[in-house]
Amino acid sequence: MSYKIAIAGSKGFLAKPIIAAATRIFADRVNSVVVLTRDESKEEGNISYTQVDYSKPDAIVSALKGVDALINTIGVGQENSAHRTLTDAAVKANVKVYVPSEFGTNYINADFTFHHVFSEKKKLFEYAQSRIRTVAIVSSMFAEFLAPVPKLVGINDETMTAQIYGKDYPLSVSALADIGNSTVSAVILALDGKDVPSHVKIASSTFTVGEFLSRYESVTGKKFDVQILDAKKDRETLEPTMDFMEYIRILMGTGASLNVPNHNELVNPGESLWKWTDYFEELCIPKWK
Repeated sequence: MSYKIAIAGSKGFLAKPIIAAATRIFADRVNSVVVLTRDESKEEGNISYTQVDYSKPDAIVSALKGVDALINTIGVGQENSAHRTLTDAAVKANVKVYVPSEFGTNYINADFTFHHVFSEKKKLFEYAQSRIRTVAIVSSMFAEFLAPVPKLVGINDETMTAQIYGKDYPLSVSALADIGNSTVSAVILALDGKDVPSHVKIASSTFTVGEFLSRYESVTGKKFDVQILDAKKDRETLEPTMDFMEYIRILMGTGASLNVPNHNELVNPGESLWKWTDYFEELCIPKWK
């Protein structure tokens, strides 16, 4: 059986890899794709770009008629009313599976939901789950973000210091292509009636900060002064409105970005559907050289 999938949020990082997954790797399971956009409507093969206004719920319901699953990639914290509008429209249009905009750091591993972005994600997930079959994709840090910006793990090229919470603490990252593939795979499994958890955890790669630092030093020829920070102490400095990336850095230091165990085998058994991205070889080293 093949399905019709809708994607909300055509301008973000995830829309393109999700569309690519639906129209390439899973082309035999997805018969058409509807992309909800603010731009003018157009057709590209089996992809329909449909112009919508999130202040007009009835129009969104009409756009979702006949859709089996809705994947929401609109950023949380930008247009939060749109998320509830989409959820309600999906229910009215009899959409079977809804994927909320939950992508990113696995805040459910730790009590970090008091930051306004995470607290809103939690509220939006609970709102959707009470109304429709909801499957969230927990990807941890986007791999493409971490590769060129080692500051996110405390490595500073300007001061030549590595302020970290310990060389042994682990991190998981997911490449955008893997997130797109995993999202569509999880949706199809849910539509097929398979046992899919409410939070599907994935990871392209998992490594320690020590390994990251060692690889970075080896490729760049640089040597950093390692300074071990106190994660518990830094956690006490967290505030709901503080800089989000600084918040993420501390969150990673508590292990919240570790997606092990995960559901890699559920969405891509034995890598039979695609090969997971090699974080260091494919994303990091080409940028570091």
